[in-house]
Amino acid sequence: MHLIRSDRRLYPDLFLFLHWNTATASSTLPDELFSPLIPQKIANTSNSLPLPIQYPQYTNTWNVSNPGTWLDFIPDTWTSGFFPASLYALNTRKTLCGATDANALGIADWLELGRSTSTGLIPLETNNTNLQHDVGFVSFPFSEELLIDSQNETAIQAINLFAADLAARFNPVVGCTRSWDTSDPTDFTVIIDNMMNLEVLWASYALTGNQTLINIANAHANTTMINHFREDGSTWHVVEYNSTTGDVIRKRTSQGYSDSSTWSRGQAWALYGFANMYNHTKNADFLSTAQRAANYFLDNIPSDGNVPWDFNAPLDPPPRPADSSAATVAANGLLLLAQVDPANAANWTNAAIQILQNVTSLAWNPSWQSLLSNGTVNWPANNFLTGIVYGDYYYITAANKLVQMGLAECNGSTASNPASNPTSTPSPASNRASLAQLISQDSFYEEAHLIHKIVFGAGFFLLLVVIVVRNRAHRLPLPPGPKGYPLIGNALSLPSERPWLTYCQWSKRFGDVIHLSALGQSIIILNSARSIYDLLERRSALYSDRPSTVMAGELVGYGDSPAFISNGPRHRTFRRLFSEVLIPRRVEEWRPLQEQKIQILVRGLTETPTAFRAHIRKYVASLVFEISHGHIVEGDDDYFIRMAKQVDDDISVLMVPGNFLVDFFSFLRYIPDWTGVPFKKKAKIFKQTLQNALNRPYQQVKEQIAAGNALPSFTASLIEGKENPKSDKGGHCYFQMGLFPGADTSVSVLSSFMLAMAVDPTKQRKAQAEIDRVIGSGRRPAFKDRLDLPYVESILKEVYRLNPVTPIAFPHNLNPTSDDEYRGWRIPKESVVIANSWAVLHDAELYPSPSEFLPERYHQQEYQVDQSSSGSAYDGNKVNPDPRKFAFGYGRRVCPGQLLADDTVFISVVTILALFDIGPLTSGEEPKYTPHLISHPEEFTCDIMPRSKVAQDLQV
Repeated sequence: MHLIRSDRRLYPDLFLFLHWNTATASSTLPDELFSPLIPQKIANTSNSLPLPIQYPQYTNTWNVSNPGTWLDFIPDTWTSGFFPASLYALNTRKTLCGATDANALGIADWLELGRSTSTGLIPLETNNTNLQHDVGFVSFPFSEELLIDSQNETAIQAINLFAADLAARFNPVVGCTRSWDTSDPTDFTVIIDNMMNLEVLWASYALTGNQTLINIANAHANTTMINHFREDGSTWHVVEYNSTTGDVIRKRTSQGYSDSSTWSRGQAWALYGFANMYNHTKNADFLSTAQRAANYFLDNIPSDGNVPWDFNAPLDPPPRPADSSAATVAANGLLLLAQVDPANAANWTNAAIQILQNVTSLAWNPSWQSLLSNGTVNWPANNFLTGIVYGDYYYITAANKLVQMGLAECNGSTASNPASNPTSTPSPASNRASLAQLISQDSFYEEAHLIHKIVFGAGFFLLLVVIVVRNRAHRLPLPPGPKGYPLIGNALSLPSERPWLTYCQWSKRFGDVIHLSALGQSIIILNSARSIYDLLERRSALYSDRPSTVMAGELVGYGDSPAFISNGPRHRTFRRLFSEVLIPRRVEEWRPLQEQKIQILVRGLTETPTAFRAHIRKYVASLVFEISHGHIVEGDDDYFIRMAKQVDDDISVLMVPGNFLVDFFSFLRYIPDWTGVPFKKKAKIFKQTLQNALNRPYQQVKEQIAAGNALPSFTASLIEGKENPKSDKGGHCYFQMGLFPGADTSVSVLSSFMLAMAVDPTKQRKAQAEIDRVIGSGRRPAFKDRLDLPYVESILKEVYRLNPVTPIAFPHNLNPTSDDEYRGWRIPKESVVIANSWAVLHDAELYPSPSEFLPERYHQQEYQVDQSSSGSAYDGNKVNPDPRKFAFGYGRRVCPGQLLADDTVFISVVTILALFDIGPLTSGEEPKYTPHLISHPEEFTCDIMPRSKVAQDLQV
């Protein structure tokens, strides 16, 4: 199993398919959780602690010469308690598992090390100015000591003094304990992390019986529950209160991607903290809040399974800003939830195990001093891809919890016997009572293994028969392509990240038309303008269908949406409706609104230029959703914005061939949900996102119509139109999603424009000179100026070309009735056909010097389509066609909203150029682009400033 772990993240379903007889998703734990490297590393770190004592907090980052080396900090640091607590955790493991040569737990006296290392924390009991609210975290080792020696006076005194310090930070008007001190006495700041510090109040209450401590803990949790949580279960990192009135002043996310985003470690603190509060109080509201936090956390983990540093940040390519510490904190919280929420225990446990599997695969690093890498200490401070001491601590405690719950063994030794009561909950003092078997695992999994041996054995046999029969039935050769393996073909070599680059490399060897086979499914890759035009344009009647994907279509539900629906009556209805509302005449009617809404972007760039991407997203969303739903976007965290982005993120994963085995073996969809197969879990998450996108916006418009306050919109026209919506309510729900992709793709185009201008200021100056010459300085640009601004138009074309938003088009499908013939090759019926737009837009014969940003190229003669030619559609003698021919899809599946999207991008580009100077990058090297089907530039920063006093006046 270790030999193929590196492939598990790219092909999780294939991994389970080929190895089902050895492990199931819900029962397989990473061996690393009990690796002897853990005690060896912890002992080495303990032996090398500096004197006077300092504590490891995080390691050197990935981009230095010696990554993975601990950086030590003085005790007066909020993380100082975690390393001593890790020593106590290994003492607990030694008690649970015994000391053997295999587990290396006998190499140190962990209890003695924990006690001696904790001595550096004792002075903080009376002098902890820098700790502020974090006294709860620092108290962890002393709580561990009291589980061993409940009469230890040093630990008792430490717990009581730390609890008194935290209680002294409580403001009864606000109803919370203060987090960060500020110079303004009326500014009362509370961060979500504080939920974890409440544990010291409960520990002191157990020692003293002081009810005031419990009242403070309950008040703080109640206030946090009300003000830190959004409707969808996500959290703000920071809430600022007026200390004299208790009013909320501001909500933000200090360590996150933006003030409206969800910082993943904060979400994990919330999940764990409220599970702790429910464990102590049995307050059902606290349980519900913990469940909401957990569901949001799990629902928003990206498709690769790795917890990002912020759930709303772009998913960057490696070195990807994940956060292994958020993953391990969440895993512990989920295991506690499993203990206190027996009705959902199996779900929480399986989720925790899956997180531990994924974080181990991503971050386990034997060569570092830390156990895990890929932690994000503070992304805004450029401190990421590190080891983090609390990430390691929670990695150890998660494994201990699994042993205590009877769900894991100690690397081959017998786990401690779980408690006999299956619904017992952990002791408030220790959180260590065992959970009995959630299910009768032996009989359960034996039966599951038997069922799947039969099913998968039969499936392989049938697949072999089908492949043999198919291959004998055809005589024409298939297009060339890389050699595959028997039965599975090229399934293991299908790229899941940046597939367009792999396809380009293959085309150098095999030509512009490539054939792949994945478990019997033919895939045709088109890497040239000629092949794309010949098949997807000229033969659009044959190639206009969409693949019938089991994952995206049947299990998730996108099969009936405009972009994915198969040919048929509903698809024709969608095309007719789109043609009615998105024809050029109707699109022109929206231009005054676009010119009005651009003020949102102008104001944002003026006030907070560093947040330009958030302003772009808000502007585009304000326009798109007012047109589609009559919805007025109120803020950066508007539900419609988050919903549309999540839909696009999901689609970019769902539509990559090879990502999900069930698309090749359709019978796998009948596997029961309880088996824990990853594609079933992901389908459930994706489906919930889709249902939210379908129902909530549509219902909002219906309610507004009933109340008489609905604004004109596509969706309102559908509901109020001549067609009876009751006759096809599902179709109308899907249709009203038709413009959602434009909200994200337009943001990507405009982000690419900002990057291009920051990288090459000479092109920017040339465009600004053209604008000044044509428009002058007395007014803003307008659509009427477009034909008079050829260089601005050329910049826009080059932005579309250099880094296309969809580097590969959404897959087409050859009709299911018969094979097709092209250039003497056989294209098997029902082949998935993928147009590699990136390859066309970087073809040096079409676009000389394709890697350079050259708007001037479009002033040369344009490449023309020869409609009369019976051979090549492109004659090869002319260059630089309009990239929009390849940017919005092909044939009968071309994007219906391309005119509206192009208008939106144009008015944005020309307005920014007219009013602002975009300075050089301030974030270092030029960023890469995300590796998914919908591609965005990574985060970057640049200077943005008004061009002049006159331009500044026009910003108002």
